[in-house]
Amino acid sequence: MRSQVFLPDSRSLSVDSVSVDGESGKVEVVVHSTNDCAKCPRCGKKSSRVHSHYLRQLTDLPWQGVSVHLTWRSRKFFCRDEQCTQKIFTERLPEVARPHARRSERLSLAVRCIGIACGGEGGSRLAKRLGMKFSPDTLLRETRCTLISKRRTPRVLGVDDWAFRKGQRYGTVLVDRENNCVVDLLPDRDPNSLVVWLQNHPGVEIISRDRGDCYIKGATEGAPQATQVADRFHLMQNLREALARVIARHSKQVREAAQQQSKCPINPVVLSDPGNQIRKIPPSETQLPSFASQRRQDRYREVMALYHQGISQREIAIRFNLSRSTVRRFVQSGSYPERAPRPSHSHADGCVEYLWERWKQGCQNVTQLTKEIRERGFTASYYSVRRRVSSWRNGIETTSKSPPARTNIESPNQLSWMVFKDDLNLTKDQRTFKDRVFGQCPEIAEAWRIATGFIHLFKRKAGHDLPAWIDAASHDTTPRELRSFAKGILRDSSAIAAAIALPWSNGQTEGQVNRLKTLKRQMYGRGAFDLLRIRYLTST
Repeated sequence: MRSQVFLPDSRSLSVDSVSVDGESGKVEVVVHSTNDCAKCPRCGKKSSRVHSHYLRQLTDLPWQGVSVHLTWRSRKFFCRDEQCTQKIFTERLPEVARPHARRSERLSLAVRCIGIACGGEGGSRLAKRLGMKFSPDTLLRETRCTLISKRRTPRVLGVDDWAFRKGQRYGTVLVDRENNCVVDLLPDRDPNSLVVWLQNHPGVEIISRDRGDCYIKGATEGAPQATQVADRFHLMQNLREALARVIARHSKQVREAAQQQSKCPINPVVLSDPGNQIRKIPPSETQLPSFASQRRQDRYREVMALYHQGISQREIAIRFNLSRSTVRRFVQSGSYPERAPRPSHSHADGCVEYLWERWKQGCQNVTQLTKEIRERGFTASYYSVRRRVSSWRNGIETTSKSPPARTNIESPNQLSWMVFKDDLNLTKDQRTFKDRVFGQCPEIAEAWRIATGFIHLFKRKAGHDLPAWIDAASHDTTPRELRSFAKGILRDSSAIAAAIALPWSNGQTEGQVNRLKTLKRQMYGRGAFDLLRIRYLTST
């Protein structure tokens, strides 16, 4: 049996004896050093003159889950340099253990790896299964002792923020965009932190960032020679939100276009019933709003009443405990912004014809009906069938004998997403609905044309045409939401022109932020920033 399989350093240690403690189940290994001499830690000169011996106890990696303890017969030496202040020193074997350590170096490395990968609590449970009993605090303490290797300064740097706690405290992540690896983690979103980092790491040529003022200022002051590239994703997101606000202001015209587009009949479809025993629901009852919808309408009227009295939107939001974006949407809509109904589907919709026939034949037992449709290949559950036949059992007219058709009323968000699709990629109904909306509201058509022009700049990589687009979007006939968007583009036009022309973006940086979120949540939000930084950087 070769000792190098079991010893931390077989070149410097030799086994004297191996014993197993029957009560504790531990393996005791007695070793001694095979080196002829040792270096003085103070002067660095070698010495072979032994002063004395002493026993040093070390815990080593377990053998097949069994704890191993090393008893090292270490030596003390006289220093042969008369000028050296260290007269007596102990021999040191860095590959075996650090000075004053109670664990072997390879065991400490294993503990650090487990702490970095699993954290404190999870790592402690894993280590116990592997035969290493360590408390969570020990794992975290060893993790904090991990040295982070120095990273080279990237040529293309990605900068983005991440949340310690969303809406309250943020940090900054720096990513090498060429190699797609994390460079560093900053504890805040302050521009001065980014300035200091860039000044300490000269050589950055391109900075891909989002459009936050803190990063614009930090990149400009810290690396004035670098080309700044705005994040394309957030540009498209801001454009879509501006277009959605335009559509929300004309929600009434959009609803009228949706009603023209809708192919659903106004009156409910009645299942044939020769006995006419099913009670019809008056139209007024089918159109009654839900309690939540009625409460929202009342809140809308209260908000508008205060707004017409001259109260600011911020004060209204505070009074009603609403977000400012909700108050702004109410004020800008011009009328009550109805929500698009959610389509409802059921596994029992595909077999409703069969259910209706069996219901008229007198089989009104839900369990039996569920069994029969499952034999016919349907996957509907007992509760799906019960909900589908509940209106028949109560003598109420069902609204449909086929799967419920989705209404064509699109919300502003749903309609604004169509701007990113070519007409060839839209369905016939979507193209028809879009044309109807443009016919009902020319202002939406104009906003759509401006937004499409901005998207085509990116598709054609025509950064030189950006000034012309800003001039067109800043015209008085342009909807105010797009004018505000163009004003923001003008403030950061050079970075946006670079985003149009250059291939760099913050997509990879956003992916690193998602990985950071996973690690942060694994730590239950209780770890300090230094521990999070070590675990994040060493894991990459």
